[in-house]
Amino acid sequence: MNRKLWLAGLTLVLAGCASAPQPGRIAPKSTEPIQKGWSDLSAGELARTYGEPSFVRKEADSEIWRYDVGACRIFFFLYPGERSPTVRHVESIPSGGDQPIERNCLNAFKLRLKKN
Repeated sequence: MNRKLWLAGLTLVLAGCASAPQPGRIAPKSTEPIQKGWSDLSAGELARTYGEPSFVRKEADSEIWRYDVGACRIFFFLYPGERSPTVRHVESIPSGGDQPIERNCLNAFKLRLKKN
């Protein structure tokens, strides 16, 4: 009886470990299409176009670049490309509901670009 309980408990623990996220890997929350013009931008193109990000987080095989515009935060998720990290996902805080980027956030970001 005790052996059966022990095996059942071990099985539950191992099942929980199997679904645990891998450390060092950033995964975007959705696969929604990203804003036209941002898909496949290299890290260098992103920096030349929008300037240096406010924050960069580097992981084993991915990066997050955050641009702050007022109360808005736009996140670019970069993953390995042919020669350098490449934009694969973009989202904002506040969120855009059914869109990856909230409209006012996007407009503020575009205005920031015109000022630079």
